[in-house]
Amino acid sequence: MAVGRGLRNRWRQSFVLSITVLALIAVAVFALVIGRVVANQIEDQALDRARETAGIVARSSFAPRLPANAHDLSKDDRSDLDRQLEAARGQEPGLQMRLWASDRTLLYGPRGSGGASVPPPAVEAALNGKPATDIHRNGTTDTSADATVTSAVPVRRTPSAPVAAALELRLPYATIGKDIRDRTRRVYLALLIAALAAYALALPALIRAGRAVRAQYDPRRVALMRDVRRGMRQGEFEVWYHPIAEAGTGAVNTAEALVRWRHPRRGLIAPDRFIPLIEPTELMWPLTVHIFDLVVRQARAWRDAGVDVRTAVNVSTADVIDPRLPDVLKKLLENHGVDASRLEIEVTEGAVMDDPQAALDVLDRITRLGLGVLAIDDFGTGYSSLARLHELPLDELKIDQSFVMRMARDGDETIVRSIVDLGHALGFRIIAEGVEAEETWQRLADIGVDYIQGYVMTRPLPADQFAGWLTGRTLTRA
Repeated sequence: MAVGRGLRNRWRQSFVLSITVLALIAVAVFALVIGRVVANQIEDQALDRARETAGIVARSSFAPRLPANAHDLSKDDRSDLDRQLEAARGQEPGLQMRLWASDRTLLYGPRGSGGASVPPPAVEAALNGKPATDIHRNGTTDTSADATVTSAVPVRRTPSAPVAAALELRLPYATIGKDIRDRTRRVYLALLIAALAAYALALPALIRAGRAVRAQYDPRRVALMRDVRRGMRQGEFEVWYHPIAEAGTGAVNTAEALVRWRHPRRGLIAPDRFIPLIEPTELMWPLTVHIFDLVVRQARAWRDAGVDVRTAVNVSTADVIDPRLPDVLKKLLENHGVDASRLEIEVTEGAVMDDPQAALDVLDRITRLGLGVLAIDDFGTGYSSLARLHELPLDELKIDQSFVMRMARDGDETIVRSIVDLGHALGFRIIAEGVEAEETWQRLADIGVDYIQGYVMTRPLPADQFAGWLTGRTLTRA
């Protein structure tokens, strides 16, 4: 068992390498199969050509010259056939021809071919009336340089007459072997280029998949997920709240819910330390439901205590396209007796642009539940189309704090002003986050920002402290 787990973990750690090796093996096997198919096709074509050539020669040259007794050819016939053989060798170098009588004696053979010999199997088949072609490898199984292609066809004095002789043609295999090597080499090269191109296109996805596999089975992530499950069971997760104020008056009607994890050993952990690690996993959904349950419970407690504040909750990329979310929200609101207008959903710009149609479906169902406002968080950090955003049921845009802080630091308000003007033109209210100074707050109000959020008012606070801060402050700007 331990060995098996070790091998699996090793494979997960080298996912890209493993897939690469498997792909190389697959390509190599495929190339060998294709190469063998090409070689067989070339050999078959060569055998067909040899058979056709032998048939043509037999019909045009030998049949008219067969002696009546089929045991001899005249001197003129031999000389004529010698000339034809030499001419044929101009087209097929190394060509050899032999004519065999029906009694297996050699009637004609090129000079130096020797006297009578035993007819090869192809000749035997031809003497029995069946044209035959094969590759003669001199008793070996390779395609050595001295291998030949042998073709034999029956020769008849008339088409309906019995077989009187068999014509044997022999061609050197070297030309065919060279053709096979050249064409299979081209096939291998084409496959290699195609495989490299496909691998180059797939490599980014493989790298991402490899990272995902490594991350999923990373011992630290496994331990983290185990701790998260325990934390949900034991109530270690808390929701802190950060106020969102009207830019003109300072009135706070909304608070953003921010999750914190009070770990028994590591203390208070901010969400950016654990949310990105579990967001790609199946654990994100139960944690989302758990956080919403805490938020709705707190909303009911505030209502009972007379604290009039709406809560904005961030939704992850995976959750905003999850069709289960509207039903879960409806059930939680009904179970705790909380009006939907007390809850607001915040989604990131990238989340709604990853799958706009799925996000539209989910957000539309949430809107029909009666949730007061839907806002898009971190606007300006992605590449969304304002026209596409206008199709979504959104009421607010939250300018990312990086733009606000840059304006405060450099004094350049161009980007912030552009977002405000465009957002207002599309009917959105504008929230600016990351406000840390009264001067920045005033500049944003002058630009036309509707709401501000930042440390200029307070840092995020636990629910009880936030309620005390809210009731103890002046709800208008000093």
